[in-house]
Amino acid sequence: MNLLVHDYGGYSFPLELSREFARRGHVVNHLFVNFLATARTNFGGNPDDPPNLKIRSVRMNPDYDRRKYVFHLRLWMNLGYAVRLTREVSRERPDLVLSGNTPTEIQLPLCLLCSLRGIAFANWVQDFFSVAVKRLLSSKSKLLALVIGNPYGAADRWIVRRSTVSIVISERFASVIDSWRLPRVSRAIIPNWAPVEKLPAGSKDNAWANRHGLASHFVFLYSGTLGLKHNPTLFLDLAKHFEPDKSVEVVVVAEGAGAEWLAAQSALQKRPNLRVLPYQPAEELPAVLATADVLMAVLEKDAGDFSVPSKVLTYFCAQRALLLAVPLQNPASATVLEHEMGLVSEPDDPAGFLENARRLYEDAELREGMGARARGYAEENFKIEVVADKFERALGIAA
Repeated sequence: MNLLVHDYGGYSFPLELSREFARRGHVVNHLFVNFLATARTNFGGNPDDPPNLKIRSVRMNPDYDRRKYVFHLRLWMNLGYAVRLTREVSRERPDLVLSGNTPTEIQLPLCLLCSLRGIAFANWVQDFFSVAVKRLLSSKSKLLALVIGNPYGAADRWIVRRSTVSIVISERFASVIDSWRLPRVSRAIIPNWAPVEKLPAGSKDNAWANRHGLASHFVFLYSGTLGLKHNPTLFLDLAKHFEPDKSVEVVVVAEGAGAEWLAAQSALQKRPNLRVLPYQPAEELPAVLATADVLMAVLEKDAGDFSVPSKVLTYFCAQRALLLAVPLQNPASATVLEHEMGLVSEPDDPAGFLENARRLYEDAELREGMGARARGYAEENFKIEVVADKFERALGIAA
């Protein structure tokens, strides 16, 4: 089958899925936003990639990073991207499009095009963007949230109704679709994963750690986007809490509005034990994660219902204990707690976050056990062959 996989977010796990599809004999075009490639994933071709796999970028407005926090500018740039993306799809004429991590204003015209051209469309729901838009605008104007948020909700429902299948990443997401009571809707639940074979558990004493002078320190580390859904104040609190102990470093490898704010505050408050570093090359990620003694993730309460931080799944592969300030009802928190991979506090409980950090710092045996269980979970649940089987069944392309 001729498949087109579109991943607006530029993550590594959809690319791993595309490679597995190609190994199974499907013709696969994998598309992603051009400027995200160096930040999250190595999109260069592998020597063993089959010839039936094409990996290409779709151009985004070069000012996107600078202007994306202004809603109307972000909307306009995304619509321009949607025009270029639909042109690519029209040119390729695939049998099926699988599109994920994609804002509603891009997913809607893509789904419409597929419907008009008779192309099967799989709506891979990683986030409910209508919920995010409504909550973001509610903080500015309830009227604005209704005027803009309600059409976004209607668009999300239209996409689900017109899709060949909607693939959701958790039971909670599925329950939202079920609550819409739309006729003749097909959906499947396939949790996200991380490319465990590409993320070996490494030694803390590695080249990246030594280059940054971290190999001999106890490191609390965060890696990933730090934007509107995250509270960077917790990292400032953590650095202040451990400031008397010169062996502890708080390292944040991130980009986004939160990272910029955190770097400025760290300099203003003179927090020498807090480092804010830009995204590192994708091939350095295993060494970056291996530098940590504890890996951290934060997610605001408003985003906790309908956003599953993919970084947590990547952390599982690193064989390190986790420290989360993520709503307890979030699927990532539930998995971490159920399998005893780390400690979790609510995002509005900074005292609990610091207490958990202190407990992990003081108990090496606890950290080691949690890290081992996290890696074991990844090895058992993130096998791409098993994941691809689920997708083939959901997409109706199983042999």
